[in-house]
Amino acid sequence: MKYNFGLIGGDLRQTYLVKLLLEDDISDKINLYGVSGFDKGNNDVRLCGCVEEVVRNSDVIIAGIPFTKDGVYVTGCNDNAVIRVDTFVDKFLSVCPCRTVASSKYFFAGAVPGNVYAPLKEAGVNVFDITARDDFAVLNAVPTAEGTIQYIMAETPYTLAGRNVLVIGSGRVGRVVTHKFDRLNVNVTVSSRKPSERALWSAYGISSCGYGKDFREAASKADIVVNTVPLPVVDDECLSVFKDEVLIIDLATGCDFFALCNKKIALKYKVIKLPGLPGKVAPLTAASYIKTVMVNILAENGG
Repeated sequence: MKYNFGLIGGDLRQTYLVKLLLEDDISDKINLYGVSGFDKGNNDVRLCGCVEEVVRNSDVIIAGIPFTKDGVYVTGCNDNAVIRVDTFVDKFLSVCPCRTVASSKYFFAGAVPGNVYAPLKEAGVNVFDITARDDFAVLNAVPTAEGTIQYIMAETPYTLAGRNVLVIGSGRVGRVVTHKFDRLNVNVTVSSRKPSERALWSAYGISSCGYGKDFREAASKADIVVNTVPLPVVDDECLSVFKDEVLIIDLATGCDFFALCNKKIALKYKVIKLPGLPGKVAPLTAASYIKTVMVNILAENGG
């Protein structure tokens, strides 16, 4: 089955996704707004002048991952195509005058905020937060982990081998990051609330900790801290044991790493926030994951 696709904003992953869709026999027409890398001389795509034009001419509409980075503007739209989050829904639904039309539309994005997800869903649009999918999260963890190591090596004056690294969180990204570090002969410790997960790490020969005294002990030794948890877990007591020169890499989206801490003390630490890392370090690979999972979702939902 062929679809008319519409892409709005996003980063380099969107640019590569267009190219992947053009290579495949899945696209009929591709409509773009705020996506870089294409001009009016390209006959394979239609450059649209507004969100409404994209939605009107598309069966499947794809926005960025994440949908918004600041809660105010849709991610990645260029200076000539700035879209506010609070008006996006109105623009989208203005060309869906009834539930029948709305239900014919599929909308994909990442970390879709409630003020976008809920009204589109209520109107009948088929809304999918692609980052909530297990298959996408597992695939996306690989470029996230590799990109994390790339950034750390660029930001530090030493090799990783023999360094002490604390990975906060034992989810999909945390697991892949931890295994990558372990293979580089890093002294890595990974935190987890679940005793069963900590037992599994022990079986792998990798150190783990909970979020009590053992967590603070691991934090006190860490040269590098990698946070993968979208919830604040570091408090003033933990902050007080960090090395002054510790490098903190925050991979989590939508959460202040120092939310529980004295902000004046927190200012002395170097924190690098890296949301949407796959789009920065491996946009082609990341785009292929988006396409794979999107096609799976369409098939699962009879699209």
